[in-house]
Amino acid sequence: MATSRELRYLERQSLRHTLAFGLEAGSVWCKPLQYGIRSIRRVVNQQLLERAMQSDKGVIVLLPHLGNWEMANQFLAPLAKVVALYKPHQNPLLNDIILNARSRSGVTMMPTNRRGVAAINRHLKAGGVTVILPDQVPDSTGGLEAPFFEQPTASPTLVAKLARNSGAQLLSLVCARLSDGTFEVIINQAPAGIAADNLLEAVTTMNRHIEQLILRFPSQYQWSYKRFKRRS
Repeated sequence: MATSRELRYLERQSLRHTLAFGLEAGSVWCKPLQYGIRSIRRVVNQQLLERAMQSDKGVIVLLPHLGNWEMANQFLAPLAKVVALYKPHQNPLLNDIILNARSRSGVTMMPTNRRGVAAINRHLKAGGVTVILPDQVPDSTGGLEAPFFEQPTASPTLVAKLARNSGAQLLSLVCARLSDGTFEVIINQAPAGIAADNLLEAVTTMNRHIEQLILRFPSQYQWSYKRFKRRS
């Protein structure tokens, strides 16, 4: 159990990293593509990604709101054909800006609806790669409550369903911020239990894996995101 002093320190560091991410996101979206690639100092466990792509089973990359997740597309696009989901913004102008920024690296962006999910399924079954934010707040039909840091938390079931239906390989990726402003990409094998037939078991396994990633870089998680939103 953290002390009040440790929590206050975490709050300050979390705010600092949140502000840093806001500045970095603009650069990643607007500067030449090489900006993001050159900002990555090292990659840990890249062989896991290469091995998974060689299996022809498709690859699901879990990308939590940790570090600078916006750089993932620029890292992955030169290595694989990537199709990813995005939530369309209500403002058409802002939606176009976000969509263009995230797809300019060569990633195909699909909306988070039935058509988008079907496209992801087809892409995975064809041996492709997809990137999914596994800690999004789901809508009323796309999630269930599962433990997350010992709190009952609305959690998406999409990853579990895709993994079960496609038989894809499961990895996680974190683009962690280093002290000098550069980044370290860390790839991990995600638990096979995320594809369990029991959805609650699968989502709980996914949440536990996300927790382990966060605990390595707790101040770089987007705690301000409505992750603990409760549905009535």
